[in-house]
Amino acid sequence: MISKYRSCARVIFAAIVFASCTTAIAQEPAPRVIPPLRLTLREAIELTANTNAKLAGHVNTRSAADARRRQAALRPPVELNTEIENIFGTRSLGTFSDMEATLSLGTVIELGDKRTSRMTLADREKQALQARQDMERLDILAEVAHQFVSVLHIQAELSMARENRALAAEVAKIAEQRAAAAVSTAVDKRNADVGMVRAELDEVSAESRLKAAWAALVVHWGGSPESSGEAAGNLLDLPDISSFSDIMARLDASPDLAVLAAEKASRTAALASSQSGAAPNIAVSAGVRRLQAAREQAFVLSASVPIGTASRSKPFADEAREDLAAIEYDIRAHRELLAGDLFGILQSLENSRRAVDLLVRKAIPAAQAARHEADTLFRSGRSSLLELTAAQRQLLELRHEAIDAAHAYHDAIIDIERLTGMPITTTALLPTSQTSTP
Repeated sequence: MISKYRSCARVIFAAIVFASCTTAIAQEPAPRVIPPLRLTLREAIELTANTNAKLAGHVNTRSAADARRRQAALRPPVELNTEIENIFGTRSLGTFSDMEATLSLGTVIELGDKRTSRMTLADREKQALQARQDMERLDILAEVAHQFVSVLHIQAELSMARENRALAAEVAKIAEQRAAAAVSTAVDKRNADVGMVRAELDEVSAESRLKAAWAALVVHWGGSPESSGEAAGNLLDLPDISSFSDIMARLDASPDLAVLAAEKASRTAALASSQSGAAPNIAVSAGVRRLQAAREQAFVLSASVPIGTASRSKPFADEAREDLAAIEYDIRAHRELLAGDLFGILQSLENSRRAVDLLVRKAIPAAQAARHEADTLFRSGRSSLLELTAAQRQLLELRHEAIDAAHAYHDAIIDIERLTGMPITTTALLPTSQTSTP
């Protein structure tokens, strides 16, 4: 028998050592993730899903929920009670000759199916936790997608800034040549030099903003903010979307509504658990008593039942019932708000698509032609630097408007996917082609 206990002790000790080692390993900080130099949206999503510290912590909170479920399944403990009477008194009771000693085992018998109610409540709370974690996961992945689009946007701005700087340098050179040949005044040369400096400042600003945006992206998966890389994708590639009715049909799968539905199930279980408290618990014990004076032993039994359990449990049940009724209104109100949000996002998305289409198909080609004509006339000395600068500024503004609208379009799609619970990685957004500018 002793050897059996020793074997069990060895097994338990080994399990404790293993658990300690596992915990130590789990708590070690994750190594820095070095992203590829050229990163697609899908790769950014996968890196975040696999290594994000916040998401990694979800495993521990789910394990804690499992532990609470096991706690709920515990039955009331068995208690060992010892009672000694008639000692250290006066006269004959000053010794142990009239002592009465009782040794008993006691426990509580739960009525009203309380244990099952506790286990059901723990299960529903774990499901609510899972729903909140799913929503948090979508929030983080949606944020990564938004940040990825921001990087693409700034990359396009940087590309335009570099192109504009090169053109400004070329114009400044021509203005210098024309001033030297007395074809134009020195004012044109100075204005061209100022334009070149402003173009350089725009390029430096875009480079700085790109570094900040890239750092904000890579930290989601533990990457170094000092790293450098490139987001791969075509900002002007606008995927088609479903109709408003099709998107609204997916609204019931919204993670926000899923969280509220899980919370409703948890409150329903909490109501059942509080109602089970109306049934009293019975405390019972049984043991043996030693009567020292008579040199006899006797069995003892005891039982106790609390009075007024139902009335005492009623306020708790009333609270749980009102909480359950309140969440019905929360679900209805949240669904109405989501429908309004989706409608507004779809309107913004449609406006962005129309803007990109008009700018890329009509306005930008016309501005490019005007800029080319102004450049030709300036080089031949038939127009002023002011006309060329105005044409260049107009073209840049239209190109910026195009990528701004494209950015808004992709952000709207990500928001729709987040609200409807669609996987972020299904966005037709950003295929792996090179980022383009209008």
